[in-house]
Amino acid sequence: VVAVGALVDGLAWHVVPFHTIDVLYLIGVSIPFVYAATRLKAKGMAIGACVIFALAPILQLAIGYGAYPLEPLFDGTYTVSPEETTGVLQHWFIDGWFPLVPWFGFALAGGALGAYQSDKMEDVLPKFGSIEIVGVTMIGVGGIAWFLYPGAMYSREGFSELFYPPVPGFLLAATGFTIVLLYLARFTQSWAGYSPLRALGEASLFMYVIHSIFIGRVVFEHFEGLTHIEGLGIFAGMIIVMIGLGYGIRRLKKLPQSRHPALRFVLGG
Repeated sequence: VVAVGALVDGLAWHVVPFHTIDVLYLIGVSIPFVYAATRLKAKGMAIGACVIFALAPILQLAIGYGAYPLEPLFDGTYTVSPEETTGVLQHWFIDGWFPLVPWFGFALAGGALGAYQSDKMEDVLPKFGSIEIVGVTMIGVGGIAWFLYPGAMYSREGFSELFYPPVPGFLLAATGFTIVLLYLARFTQSWAGYSPLRALGEASLFMYVIHSIFIGRVVFEHFEGLTHIEGLGIFAGMIIVMIGLGYGIRRLKKLPQSRHPALRFVLGG
């Protein structure tokens, strides 16, 4: 997964790999560590996630948080001036696109939720229990804290995500929202309307690579100055095409030739 992340950096963004710490680097590094952490059970992983979340604002205040990660291009130039950025090691742990602190905490939290819910999957209609109440409380408390202390909320490369830097209020609210969302997903899992989302999720790595290359090599290079309506139209079309690809990949995976490990890795098991 880390290697695919490096490939996406080069093909989609023309950036020298291992500098910006995009999401595939985080996922690839997290997989073996979360696997090892399953021995700690749900409680241990939840405590680990809380520790990493708590470290995030401490490191941001103590070391600093760059407004934009260092992005060296293959031609020797940079997407932004190097004087405006911090170092690669800091990108990995504090201020890259998805640094290990705090985003590895979400990986641990996911492992904790998975371990906690594993004995409840046989429920036909999941009950709204203590963990869901905790989730709603986290949304409320985190939302208020996030509103009062939103942080710098940097916009990077036109991406307007609200977690640069990820402040404590966001971390609380996002974790609580995920808990409640998982409950709702289980409660409504038989809905036919989820079929297009399943088509995307069954080949999530492939979809990520395809959409990154399309945005980096087509949209960014040939469609500058789009209006909001034009941009929405292009991306709606992209999503429709991706869903169609998802249904095609689902049929492809039924063929014996698709059982090769390399294809299963790219297209989903």
